[in-house]
Amino acid sequence: MKILVTGFKPFLGESVNPSEQIAIHLQNLFPEVHSVILPVVYSECFQILESKVHQIRPDLLVMIGQAGGRSTVTVEKIALNHHQARAADESGYQPEIGPILPNQPLALQTVFPVDSMINQLKTHFPIEVSCHAGTFVCNYLFHQALNRFPELTPIFVHVPFLPEQLGHYQGESDGKSSQQLPSMSLEQQISVLKNMIQWCLQNPIKG
Repeated sequence: MKILVTGFKPFLGESVNPSEQIAIHLQNLFPEVHSVILPVVYSECFQILESKVHQIRPDLLVMIGQAGGRSTVTVEKIALNHHQARAADESGYQPEIGPILPNQPLALQTVFPVDSMINQLKTHFPIEVSCHAGTFVCNYLFHQALNRFPELTPIFVHVPFLPEQLGHYQGESDGKSSQQLPSMSLEQQISVLKNMIQWCLQNPIKG
């Protein structure tokens, strides 16, 4: 079994992105895992992913992104067919509000057994279900993957800030001061994702 894991480069002025570090660690931990790090750029992230899929020919696609403000690792069920970014991507592009793919359904849902996996892991690890992947580049990548590669049963995982990232945020951020924003150590985040990968290896998914 081959698993392609993606992470993102730092964005919005950050110097680190935990998803990048986790993706690299997982590749070093598991011979079945192949990792690729993507830019937070609409016009590039899916093109790079698509190229890597054709190169690796994985059986499963696991995408990881950062979601500041969350206190647990969250696994997304749905990708919205909708752009509504509050900030531009790293190239300076900010899409207009509207569908990612015109004349297509409002949302796509992964067939990955999210609830089954989380029910087994949540008693030991800080992991929860999330309804959808937001409306920024993470959601765009997830939606494009579900649309283009449904046979890979794509799954998207959001991880919290690292403690060292909180110093980047001064004053108010979404109504919370930097001291109030939740975070999780890289070691704990890696532990959660490592056990997710182990679960996937033990429970092969048929797309």
